[in-house]
Amino acid sequence: MRSVLNITDRVLSVFSITIGWVALLVLCASRVYEVIARQLVDQVPSGLLRFIESQSFVTMVLMALGYAYLRNNHVRVDIFRTRMTPRGQAWLEIAGGVLVVVPFAAIVAGLFYPFVADTCQSASIVRCLIRSTIPLGLVLLGIAGLVVIARNVIYLRGHEDAPFPQDPPADTPPHEID
Repeated sequence: MRSVLNITDRVLSVFSITIGWVALLVLCASRVYEVIARQLVDQVPSGLLRFIESQSFVTMVLMALGYAYLRNNHVRVDIFRTRMTPRGQAWLEIAGGVLVVVPFAAIVAGLFYPFVADTCQSASIVRCLIRSTIPLGLVLLGIAGLVVIARNVIYLRGHEDAPFPQDPPADTPPHEID
């Protein structure tokens, strides 16, 4: 079971980071193009560039949701979790995953499915990919939630040393956290 969770974690991480970097490069390229074009040309078609920038940003955020949840790098209010025992933390993570993360991801991705399916049948592949980013990001978040739940169940059964996700070490630079 651990090997399946590790593979799922790794695939989700590689996919999220790769798509995130591509989106960031597109965002930077469109911004640089706009700055240079404004210096050389009087009018730049900024509507399309703004659309590309906003879609790139949304894609980066949505692809990062599941990855950030697995790495405990998401925004959270830890007024309860930090005061709990490790077993209590594991139970809190399981409850949060079962009651909030997985249902939220499944419901919202399910609500977007007809919209995306209709777009993919009637529009271009580019528009289909753009519209698919929201449900895809939420599916990745749901998968991350299932991984967190499973790892905490394994911890509660005594096969892990600590609840999951663990806080990154305070002295580790952000680029070395994995």
